[in-house]
Amino acid sequence: MSRSPPPICPTCQIPISILHIFTDCPMYSSSLSYYNLLPDIELVLQETSQHIPNIFRFLQANNLHNKI
Repeated sequence: MSRSPPPICPTCQIPISILHIFTDCPMYSSSLSYYNLLPDIELVLQETSQHIPNIFRFLQANNLHNKI
């Protein structure tokens, strides 16, 4: 099984990554806000974070769950 290169962000023209989605990309900023996800990736991705269900909702709503 070979690993494919990450898809390219259509807005920023750089590879899509968790860091890019949550902190850099303007395309997702309103959606992150809608799901109450702060642009502080360390806070949002904490194992004990109450944001975990919203992360999954955000990823699915933006069709990102199969791109990262």
